[in-house]
Amino acid sequence: MTAVASEVRKPSGSQAALEWSEIEVMAPQLARTMRRYLAQLATFLAPLSVVAADSVLRQFARWLLANTGVENVADIRRDELEDFKVWLAARRGVKGDRLSSNTHRQRLRTLRAFFERIIEWDWPDAPPRNPVIGGDIPPRPEPLPKFLDDRDAARLMARQSVKRSPGPTRRRGPRPHRHAGRRTCRSRSRRDRPHRRRTLASNTGRQAPQ
Repeated sequence: MTAVASEVRKPSGSQAALEWSEIEVMAPQLARTMRRYLAQLATFLAPLSVVAADSVLRQFARWLLANTGVENVADIRRDELEDFKVWLAARRGVKGDRLSSNTHRQRLRTLRAFFERIIEWDWPDAPPRNPVIGGDIPPRPEPLPKFLDDRDAARLMARQSVKRSPGPTRRRGPRPHRHAGRRTCRSRSRRDRPHRRRTLASNTGRQAPQ
């Protein structure tokens, strides 16, 4: 019976509870501050968002205890954050490759929000300033361009051909103005008037005496 009971699968969340208990033994104040923060998140964030923040804070707390002498959140400085960034960038994902840019970005954003909020809430275990700055967070990756399938491409080409083809009311060539010829004739007649006057005057002066 005892052997069977020991092989019973642990309930969901037991791994997180075990890790928090280990953190609390090594750094009680660090664990209390982070778990208090998670309790506050549960009052205004969705449960999945709280679970994601829980995972990030546990990872950061375990890294602090394994690589630094920090036992309080108030003692975290910029140096610890920079070393954690280097460690996080070298982490491997589930499939063995490096963490995706989205995962990397989400974890640093979670830490930045954690420090920003507890500083704003004026908690006694908060650091004097946020050790995570905006430049630490990788930019959001640009979305890939959307490619059209054959059906959408055919529709787009049909629309373009309709726009380019002349409609029933459109005229294919320029329409000459009906008064264009008259204006030309008038302009020529006006230019000829001074010459005609000079010709008449010369003829009048050359008349023979009576």
